[in-house]
Amino acid sequence: VESLFVGHGGEIKGDLGVLLRSPQALSGIHADIALSVKGDAVTASLEFTGIKPANFAALDQRLTALNGLNMSLDGSINTTLTLPDKVHTISANIKSREGQFSYQDYYPDPLKLNSLDLQLRADLHGKLLNVQALDVLLGDAADPLKLHVSGSAQIQEQAIAVKLQTVLQQLKVTEFDLYWPRGLAQGARSWLVSNMKAGRVNNTTLDLAMQVPRGPESN
Repeated sequence: VESLFVGHGGEIKGDLGVLLRSPQALSGIHADIALSVKGDAVTASLEFTGIKPANFAALDQRLTALNGLNMSLDGSINTTLTLPDKVHTISANIKSREGQFSYQDYYPDPLKLNSLDLQLRADLHGKLLNVQALDVLLGDAADPLKLHVSGSAQIQEQAIAVKLQTVLQQLKVTEFDLYWPRGLAQGARSWLVSNMKAGRVNNTTLDLAMQVPRGPESN
């Protein structure tokens, strides 16, 4: 652990470097934390490397799905808050290089991941989560399937307003069997896999806007 704190003009700044070796789920993670405090206003940033989602699967039964994410994540998280505990905004940028994704019910054969880039921001005062971009490249590195997702979710008085835009590019028809989840719309999946033998989907877009009712416990 290395740290440096400097006070100047009523402002305190600090940097903290941490290399984690235990427990097993956190082993090998390197984190750099920067902190700025002026009065009761705090700005904090965390940069990290080496997070392996699969290592967290054994910590809690609800995290078992992470076992299928064989990749290493790097990125940063930034937040602004007012002491003692009022958080205003949280933003994150998370990246991954080569890896694999598998989920037995839908993808029994692992999908090859070339890269992943996620950018999101949460405005807690406005009760808004904004996924600025999720960009994923899958398959052959020379001619990958490209997936782009963006959207938002905002908590309103009686519902959650959800907007989602998904863009899929460079999907080879011969790869329907690989990328179409098993068990989802099985009739359409079976027909396409059996009858579509050549071609490519260059670009397809799905736009979704919906209101999800909030339960009584959410109020």
